[in-house]
Amino acid sequence: VNRCDVHSNHAPVGNDFQTDAATNFTVDKASVLEPTDYYLNPLHLFTNDILEGENSLISDILHVSPDGNDTNDGLSWSSPMKTVRYALSRLEAHPGTPGTILLASGVYSPGITGEIMPLFGCGYVTLKGDENGGTVLDGESTHRIMQLVNCVDTTLENLTLANGGGIYASGIKIDKSQVDASNIHITNCVSSSAGAGMAVYDSNFFLRNSSLTNNYAGWLGGSMTISNFEETVPRPVTHLQNVLVAGNVSEWTITAYDPSAYVFSHDMNPYYNYEAKPDDPPVMK
Repeated sequence: VNRCDVHSNHAPVGNDFQTDAATNFTVDKASVLEPTDYYLNPLHLFTNDILEGENSLISDILHVSPDGNDTNDGLSWSSPMKTVRYALSRLEAHPGTPGTILLASGVYSPGITGEIMPLFGCGYVTLKGDENGGTVLDGESTHRIMQLVNCVDTTLENLTLANGGGIYASGIKIDKSQVDASNIHITNCVSSSAGAGMAVYDSNFFLRNSSLTNNYAGWLGGSMTISNFEETVPRPVTHLQNVLVAGNVSEWTITAYDPSAYVFSHDMNPYYNYEAKPDDPPVMK
């Protein structure tokens, strides 16, 4: 067999490979010897024959801080890693051996810590910010912040996702996944199309004690969009419990709003005026 080397790649889904069909992954060197779905997505569709790993996975709780360094082992707060992306790439997380990443208070962004966004999560992982708050994943208004695709038993806790930017799902995209999230605050995300705060597709998603505030979508779903495209039984369900949804805007124009604008307007941000009549209700003025 003339084997290839496949490692050290980056992509929003499946850093080394993504597939929709059963795939034999026969290589000399891969990113790691026993890949997680961070590298091969979805992992269950791959049959692997790997001789060598470029890096090894760490079967322990990893610590990350803006003051850390990705040359550290991440095994304690005295030697934290610097980027969430690097911690995700080094964490061992499989069924039966779930992994945890603890994030110190501070801002994690492309400009400040060198994050590559969107951050691609993986299954069987808990990503947990500081319990006292202040752990911010910042998209700097140009990047989707996070996406979870084909992720099972993923947990998010104590995180603020701020300033995401893009066409849709600028805060977080959850697709074909099972996610439990608590104390998550998504704010100031802007999408030119839909689901500025988040988009949930064909997923079981539980969000509690959280907030979606001041997000803007140029078309629909200022806070979030939820869609089930696949005919699965039972149907996926999204649960929101004790969640503040406020100050979000969608289908908004410069001076007026019409719920049927998509019928007669094809401009993403049209200049649309409504001349209010003296006897119109206050909401129309």
